[in-house]
Amino acid sequence: FGRWEELVGSGVGAEELLGKAFPQVAERILVAGGLEDAVLPVIEPGVDEAKVPADVAGSNPDGSPKEAKKLVVAEERQVGSVKWGTLAAYGMAAGGLLVVCGGLALAFGAKLSKQLSDWWLTQWTRNMQIAPDAGVDTGSMWYLEVYAGTALLVAVSSLVQGVFLGRVSLEASRQIHGEALV
Repeated sequence: FGRWEELVGSGVGAEELLGKAFPQVAERILVAGGLEDAVLPVIEPGVDEAKVPADVAGSNPDGSPKEAKKLVVAEERQVGSVKWGTLAAYGMAAGGLLVVCGGLALAFGAKLSKQLSDWWLTQWTRNMQIAPDAGVDTGSMWYLEVYAGTALLVAVSSLVQGVFLGRVSLEASRQIHGEALV
C-alpha cells in the first residue's frame, strides 16, 4: 500500500484495507464482533468523520437497509478520584508492599538530595566573601566541590528513581493486562 499518508488519503475503507492486508485477521475480528455481514464505510479524503452517516451497514440483497452495527462499544466511565482499592491492586501487581515502599523511599531520597543541593547553594552564597585584592572568594573551590557532589547526587538519585518507577510500572501493567486477557 505504500506510505501511511498515501493510504489515509486514498479513501480505502477499513474493511478493504484489513481484508487485503490481513484477510484472516479481518474475518476473525468481524466474526468475533458479530459483524460478519457489516460493510465498513469508506471515508473520502478531506471528509469530516463526524459528518459520516451513522447508518453505514449497507443494504440487504433485496435492497432493504441493514441494521447498523457498532464496531466499538462505549466504555463505562467514572468521575472522581482513583479508589484506594484500585491503587492497592496496582501496588500488588507492581510487586507488593516492599516494592511500593522502596519506590516511595527512592522518591523521598531524590527530593531530599535536591533540597540538600539547594540548601548548600544557599550556604555558599551566604558565606561568600570577596577578597579585596583577588576579586574572588578564596574558599570558593571547597563550596564548588561540595555543590558539584550534591548535584551529582541529585542526578543519580533522580535517574535511579525514574528507572525504578518505569520498570515497576511496566511490570504492573504487564501483570494487570495479562490477567485481563485470561
